[in-house]
Amino acid sequence: KGGGKGGGKGGGKGGGKGGSTGGGKGIGKGGGKGAGWGEPVRRREPGDPENAWGEVASAERLEQNRRLRECYAADPESLSEEDRARARALIERDERKRAKKTELQHRKEERKERTLRARSNRKRARGGQKAAVPALDRAKRTAPTVDGVV
Repeated sequence: KGGGKGGGKGGGKGGGKGGSTGGGKGIGKGGGKGAGWGEPVRRREPGDPENAWGEVASAERLEQNRRLRECYAADPESLSEEDRARARALIERDERKRAKKTELQHRKEERKERTLRARSNRKRARGGQKAAVPALDRAKRTAPTVDGVV
């Protein structure tokens, strides 16, 4: 976004959020947020690649969670209060994930329907511009007649 001497959002020679010759408040040659020419670009420090996404559940933990769900479904009273709370939390999380997945699928279907409708409308609009051709009898390539009168 932006262009000219001040790259980034709202660049150009007038400033905005793109920097070209330095920071500032968007006055002059491309001031604003962003590094200017010759200034180092600030990047996020790389973290530990082992935990890039935070702590990941081990196979043992996944198996324990599966057993907790099964036991809770079969007989919640057989679990300790702590295990029952953990199982409830797991089941509620599963329901939220399922609802989110369904919502995303629904949005995707709606977006696809809108795209198909828009495509159909564009085709219909283009067809309206060529109204003279469909008015001709395609088999004979002559104008249709009413009681023999053209």
